[in-house]
Amino acid sequence: MGIFGKAAACKHLCAVFDEEGWLYSGGESGLIYVWSDKCEVVKTIKAHAEPVTSIIYSQGKLISGSKDSKIAVITCAGGNFKLDKIVDLGYMALKYPRSIDFFNNNLLLGLRNGSIMEIKNVLDEKSETKILMHSHYEGETWGLTVFENKFVTSGGDN
Repeated sequence: MGIFGKAAACKHLCAVFDEEGWLYSGGESGLIYVWSDKCEVVKTIKAHAEPVTSIIYSQGKLISGSKDSKIAVITCAGGNFKLDKIVDLGYMALKYPRSIDFFNNNLLLGLRNGSIMEIKNVLDEKSETKILMHSHYEGETWGLTVFENKFVTSGGDN
């Protein structure tokens, strides 16, 4: 896996690289681990109270989802990390996020129950949240992306 140093080792559930080559992994501990190119943990970010189940890096933002039904939006710049916002999905999520896409301040989430959720203007004080559809009926939405104004998903249908 790598060298954890002073960081406690744990199971990692998701990972993403940024454009500078840093690796971020979401841990079962609720921490986000920041890895150097030498496979060493150089920092941990306490983002969640439960396991981190999804993570994406886009437009200078590190965005993670967790079994705590919350989304953390973190600005990454020059090795510095600033928590911009915690979005509590609450009852709207029904289940936790398994996949995330982010573009122009809008989030698209694939949830554990197979639903697709959209949060428009996520960083604004007033954002709009809605369930777009229930796609993968009895399974998780593992991956999603937007392509030519349509979203494409993958999932674990039972």
